[in-house]
Amino acid sequence: MKKRYIAESDSSFKTSCDDSLYFGKQKQYVSVLKYYCDPRLRGISGYLLGDKYGNEFQFDYYGYLRSYEFITDGSHYSYGVFYNKDSSRHIEIGTPLLDYINMADENEDKNVRKCSFLFSSFPRATMKISYSLDGKTFREIEHNNFFLMPYVYDVVLKLPLNVKTVYFKMEATDIIKDLYGLENSKTFFGSSTLK
Repeated sequence: MKKRYIAESDSSFKTSCDDSLYFGKQKQYVSVLKYYCDPRLRGISGYLLGDKYGNEFQFDYYGYLRSYEFITDGSHYSYGVFYNKDSSRHIEIGTPLLDYINMADENEDKNVRKCSFLFSSFPRATMKISYSLDGKTFREIEHNNFFLMPYVYDVVLKLPLNVKTVYFKMEATDIIKDLYGLENSKTFFGSSTLK
């Protein structure tokens, strides 16, 4: 589906551009591709149930990655990769532990909480994820590609109700594209406080 719209450009004048919408399998998640006024891709933004959520990529006029962010609440990101003009390098901010979702299940044990945790592998191709309830002893867990978004993994854990914090170790490897300033492999540590 293509739609004409008027958008603010990086300069001070308005310009007419095209956008493209791509729906996820469940039609809950939409990717919006934004273009410069020629056919060059300017950005990709994700929307979940109408709100900005998920992967957001911004490219310069020549197609070089300016930024990647995982948007969690419409305007804030939990993890990002940014190009720094002053140093001509990319930098990573935050950890790839993105968000968690409490999953209600009528058939589950009432003393157990089922949570889905989301992780970003971008800009690397693979990720090994381990978790801990005490922050010291980590156990590797299986993860799945999250069905709504690329570069996002989903881990489902069943946790006792008294657990308030879950600790994660994320080992990302195999950089997808050589982004100057980023290492081929990197280990991150993060935690999620459950509500």
